[in-house]
Amino acid sequence: AIRLNGVTDLIMTKADVLTGMDEIKVVERYRLPDGSTTDEPPYRLDTDLGLELKAIPGWHEDITKHKQGDPVPAALTSYVNYLEGALGTQLSYLSVGPGREQILKLR
Repeated sequence: AIRLNGVTDLIMTKADVLTGMDEIKVVERYRLPDGSTTDEPPYRLDTDLGLELKAIPGWHEDITKHKQGDPVPAALTSYVNYLEGALGTQLSYLSVGPGREQILKLR
């Protein structure tokens, strides 16, 4: 969808919900029933898929009180960098809580 629609920026919401996780597992590839793999989500999800997961370190620091300019945990920065690389699009905003004032501009 990012490539098809020409998306140039993304917003990451719910970063606060991930706080407290030792690691965050992300799907890097899908293993199809024939044994082949793909990094694109299959069109049909009713088949027997295997998942190749990557574990990314999580963070335990409370980020809900962060304000613009406050440094976020290094592990969160690493996660954002991973997402940007995997998606090929920059994350420009990061939500660290439910309030409007909890949306941080990254770029």
